[in-house]
Amino acid sequence: MSRNENLFFNVVTSENTMTELFCNFMRFKAFQYEILGLFLENDQIGKIDYRNFETQHSLPNNMGIPDLVIHNDEFEILFEFKTCNTDLTKNQPDGYLEYLIALDEINPKVTKWLIFILPEKYKHRKQVEDRIIQKDPEKKINIKIITWQIIIKHIKDSQLSELNHSIKEFLILMKTWFEYKSISFDPAEVKLLFSEVKVMLNEEVIPAIIEKLFKLVDDVKDQLTKIASVKAEKDYGGYGYYIKNENGEEIFWFGIWYRLWKEHQKPFCFGVSDEWNNIIKNKFFHMCPETIKFDNIWNMSWIDQDILSKGDRVESIANRFEEIIKKLLEKEESDLAQS
Repeated sequence: MSRNENLFFNVVTSENTMTELFCNFMRFKAFQYEILGLFLENDQIGKIDYRNFETQHSLPNNMGIPDLVIHNDEFEILFEFKTCNTDLTKNQPDGYLEYLIALDEINPKVTKWLIFILPEKYKHRKQVEDRIIQKDPEKKINIKIITWQIIIKHIKDSQLSELNHSIKEFLILMKTWFEYKSISFDPAEVKLLFSEVKVMLNEEVIPAIIEKLFKLVDDVKDQLTKIASVKAEKDYGGYGYYIKNENGEEIFWFGIWYRLWKEHQKPFCFGVSDEWNNIIKNKFFHMCPETIKFDNIWNMSWIDQDILSKGDRVESIANRFEEIIKKLLEKEESDLAQS
């Protein structure tokens, strides 16, 4: 997704900023009814005012900080948003449920809900469900797990996006983040991608295959913008992106490097440079021991042929990169001592 494709480009770049935008759209009553209608009745929604919404609200006694809270005399609704496979904290949902159960004993007339909004294939979903059962075996608290895909479908079916341009832009953003587009390589195309190329790639490989590969790189990039800062590659020797840390330093590169593709038949590669921090390199080698030394300073790994043949290739690649990048971004005591 680029700036000319969406109003929220480079504005919504993380779980927190997505939460803030989601909450801002709740000021539209029609949007409220569509989203809250996934678990409340219309007459209940009518008792909720936009002033009752609050983001990043700290619960008492260190019971956690839900992403979004709806609070008034009749409702106490806690939302936890996950936009990628981020780990659960102890309070998600233990602390939230402790708070709601304690509130239920004090004021049973207040309607209480705990809502999780998750990606469809959130890898910790079973952990969420197991913790809920352990913490609230008597089911005192109303619980609802909603996927972003359900929200996308609900908004689309309601035609709200056709009536409100801002909601249309928000729908496009959510689809970019949570709907993986189908990029299909047939067996012959995959074989060609990994075959030895004797002439310049842009003359030998069918342009449509290159276009698909570029689109795959872009879709993976869109998923990674949820966890890190991404910078476009400016070198004309390839097509890819750098991941940067909070100090603006490059720590990871992924994409298409034409010469490496031509010489080693690795069309989609990723790696780190010897010119970067040794801590970064050591972490990368620990996670990706199989690498190619290229251009004297680059340590490159690659996406295997079987992954490009899979139906969920965007998700598979993004999840793999996400694990590597999170490790590279970790601030450990040993890192701080050596920095």
